[in-house]
Amino acid sequence: MTTEAELKAMQKTISDKAGNAKPTDSFVANMGKADKVKKAPKRHLEDDLQEVVIRYLRAFYPKVIAYAIPNGGTRNKKEAGRLKKQGVLKGVPDIFVSQPKTEHGKITHGLYLELKIKPNKPSVEQKELMVELEVVGYQTEVIYSFDMAKTIIDTYLK
Repeated sequence: MTTEAELKAMQKTISDKAGNAKPTDSFVANMGKADKVKKAPKRHLEDDLQEVVIRYLRAFYPKVIAYAIPNGGTRNKKEAGRLKKQGVLKGVPDIFVSQPKTEHGKITHGLYLELKIKPNKPSVEQKELMVELEVVGYQTEVIYSFDMAKTIIDTYLK
């Protein structure tokens, strides 16, 4: 099981790398395994943040159904067309926490998290869809760090 200290260490690695690197640079991540450091393949730092956030949810809220929505990435035209026909929707946030809640008489159906590493910002499609999700009763948040994700998740699931 991943501890909060291990998650903090992973987030620090992501934050340190994000401060002076392009999002596509690879980085070395321990992922909680002492003495076994693996060189990660080239990928976006947002992917690494997403992995830490999902690990946090699994470790500290194991009964809550939360999952990543693999909507981004690069695909060839044929694959993109096939996925579009299957219902992939542009702009869907990265993570969904499917725990409804009622607070002050207001029902919220679940929590959507869009993960970004500064200076990246949500696209027009992401912003528009997040507004639509809020109108129909979901909470949406743009997350820029593990600490921010942890605070929002903990507040939402309290």
